[in-house]
Order: sequence, then C-alpha cells, then structure tokens
Amino acid sequence: MKTETKLSVFGMGKLGCTMLACFAHKGWHVTGVDVLEDSVTKLNKGLSPIYEPGVADLIKNNADKISATTNVKEAVLNSDVSFIIVPTPSQEDGSFKTKLVETVAVAIGEVLRDKKDYHLIVVTSTVLPGDTARIVQLLEKSSGKKCNVDFGVCYNPDFIALGTVVRDFLNPDMILIGQSDNKAGDTLCDIHKSLVD
Repeated sequence: MKTETKLSVFGMGKLGCTMLACFAHKGWHVTGVDVLEDSVTKLNKGLSPIYEPGVADLIKNNADKISATTNVKEAVLNSDVSFIIVPTPSQEDGSFKTKLVETVAVAIGEVLRDKKDYHLIVVTSTVLPGDTARIVQLLEKSSGKKCNVDFGVCYNPDFIALGTVVRDFLNPDMILIGQSDNKAGDTLCDIHKSLVD
C-alpha cells in the first residue's frame, strides 16, 4: 500500500505506540490517539511516552511523520485507516472486557457520519469470535452507514512479546487478518506487505 495512505492508531500503550513508531519508520504519516494528554504531548515533541526497546529512536527519527491528539474527529478525518489497540483485560470466564474497544468504535462511527470517503477500521486489540460482529453493529449504528459499503472492518491481532515488540511487529511469524469483505482485507494486506521486513 502506498504510504500516502494516512493511518491513525487508537491507544498509545506499549503496543499501540510501537505500531505508530513502526508505521512512521516505514514511511506512513500516522496520528496517535490517546485520552492521556501527557502521552500526546510527548509524541508531539518527538518523545516516546512508553519504554520499549527501539521505540524512542524510531519516534525521534521519524517525528516529522508523527502527530498525536486526544481528538477522535481530527484523527479519523485525517486518516484512511484506523487501528484500535486499547486494553481488553481478561475476565474470570475467559472472555475479554471489550468496553474500551466499543467506546472507541462508537467514537469513530460518530465521525464517519460526516466523512464521505471509505474508511477502514482495524481491531488489533484481543477479542473473541463474535465480538467483532458486535463492533460492526456499533459502527453502523453510530455512523448511520453500512459496513462493506461506506467502511470496512478487519480483525488483525499482533503476535508479539514485550521487550521485542519492534522486531516482532516488523518480522512476524504470521499475520492473521479477518475481513468484513475483500476490499477491507486487501487494503490491510497491502499495508502489511509494505510494513514487514
């Protein structure tokens, strides 16, 4: 995928911030989105808000391609693809608490209501089968638009280990893409083809 495609990453924790750094390293303009003002301020100064080997250098060296905001509308209107990588804590029954993913999906959907161009939403946070169907419903309800027509959705978990996130993200053992339709999956596949070493 051409790096003219603009990306946004929702959640500037260890994984989201590393994704943002790696995308910028590979040439994309990327917007980081977080509720923490401190993380946003650091990123806009070319500093990493997290510690993960290699991330601070990637952010520093690619600061011209990185912006950060707490404003969902700004991020969605200025990107073509949004990655959601917010915490989904394990629950006692083995399921994952998806409230933060759902909150972000609704916020993105509300912006898509006013966006004319196609937008791809990629859920990278860990969720179970069936969870993405609910996320699609939330996106359709909050946007007033239809999945596979006005926007696409993919599920794309990362298989990484803390301490080696940069290496694992750029050199994955495998890439898993669940797609709402071929356009969504092909778009994400093209990103990965340009991303991986």
